[in-house]
Amino acid sequence: MVKIAAGLDALRVPIDSLTLDARNPRQGDVAAVARSLDRFGQRKPIVFKVDGDERVVIAGNHTVLAARDTLGWTEIAAVDASDLTDEEARAYALADNRTSDLATYDPGVLAELLAELPTSLVAATAWTDDEIAGLDHLIQMDQLISQQDPHEEWDANGLVPYTPKSFASAYVAHFHFATEDDADAFFALIDRPRHKVTYWPERPPGLPAGAESYAHKMVPADSEES
Repeated sequence: MVKIAAGLDALRVPIDSLTLDARNPRQGDVAAVARSLDRFGQRKPIVFKVDGDERVVIAGNHTVLAARDTLGWTEIAAVDASDLTDEEARAYALADNRTSDLATYDPGVLAELLAELPTSLVAATAWTDDEIAGLDHLIQMDQLISQQDPHEEWDANGLVPYTPKSFASAYVAHFHFATEDDADAFFALIDRPRHKVTYWPERPPGLPAGAESYAHKMVPADSEES
């Protein structure tokens, strides 16, 4: 049964009138999208651009897949973005995905919100039991980071105070993280972009601009070093 929010009724189109973007780089979880649509219905429209005789989806490809192939919908709400140029449409599609990638969570608030939901609704959020259980670890990491001062730890361990004109105070350290979240927490602690190789607290003297990124590229992607 098609479940489209009343506010989107005017945007209904035959679902077979939409063509999926053959070059969509996003690989989504169609099953999770289908569970959300089945439980909550469609709450935001698909975005398409007319290309010749086709309405090509530029945002919402996996929603169309879930609605059409998993739930058997015959209609879906969609808006026409043909005012965009081809380049703008491609950029919008990439931005639509990338901006969601850049979001982060407050694990404490997230855990509270999930705990307030009945089991039937938690399943529709796409959060798994393992992920929910792992939130406790993230909360502990956040608390640890908030209590630590990396400069104080450096001094407390008897390390030579760092000066940008002396290599004598430079140390090489290899870190191995148990999880991706641990790695993210570490780089948040030292306030650096995440790289395979990084310098902290400052760039060594004489190191050319861009060397940090260059060093990153020199470490194989499958290296165990982080």
